[in-house]
Amino acid sequence: MAANLPSLEWRTSPAPTALAGDRGGHGRGEDEEFEETGSGIDDVPDVEEVLSGPDTGHDLVTVLDERFGVTEDNLLAHVDWSALIVVGEPAVSSLIDRGDELTAAVAPRWYPVVADRPGERWVVLKRTGLRYHGE
Repeated sequence: MAANLPSLEWRTSPAPTALAGDRGGHGRGEDEEFEETGSGIDDVPDVEEVLSGPDTGHDLVTVLDERFGVTEDNLLAHVDWSALIVVGEPAVSSLIDRGDELTAAVAPRWYPVVADRPGERWVVLKRTGLRYHGE
């Protein structure tokens, strides 16, 4: 197992996310009424320096290229963009070595794991909130 990234286990997922737990009712029962609360302009948090991870697979490709130097030559994607796979050296070793930075850069919608393949390793970036085959 890589020191900085978890090993690939398709049945495991990180802690529940807003995507995984979204029931369409935003956590309220259908018969509950929405209660408005008075909120003034002072209640708005300062989000000027908030960094959010990539939303789409295409955004993820951009982050990998701009922040980690991983080009499309080293990428494979599932047809539905539920996972993006990084193959080939030195891209894979670099991402494994920078695992904490990678994890922070792609959260909360994606999370990286290492897949040990015969004779090679892959970094698989899985989409959070999705159920994979066998789960």
